[in-house]
Amino acid sequence: MVAGNPPGDAAKRDRSRASIGPGCILRVFCDFIENPKLKFVVVLHVNNDEGLILVFIVNSEIPPFIEHDAHLRAGQILLEQNVYKFFTHDSFLNCTEVH
Repeated sequence: MVAGNPPGDAAKRDRSRASIGPGCILRVFCDFIENPKLKFVVVLHVNNDEGLILVFIVNSEIPPFIEHDAHLRAGQILLEQNVYKFFTHDSFLNCTEVH
């Protein structure tokens, strides 16, 4: 348990971890990207024993360097806002880099 957290927080965290699995879309602070900020990610793999979660990042647009490279462009999947209602606009899943 982290100092300062109420005793119930550890149990809540454990239940949350148990419900996170491949395919889940989460909104998390990504401090591992060039411009750290809140982003949506799609979970690929979870290893609770090691505290490891592998994800793809969701972007609001495709960066120009990816748009101009056919190989990288092929790794972008359109996530339409009319399907994923919690998005405010169409977005792209970047499947070229696992985080």
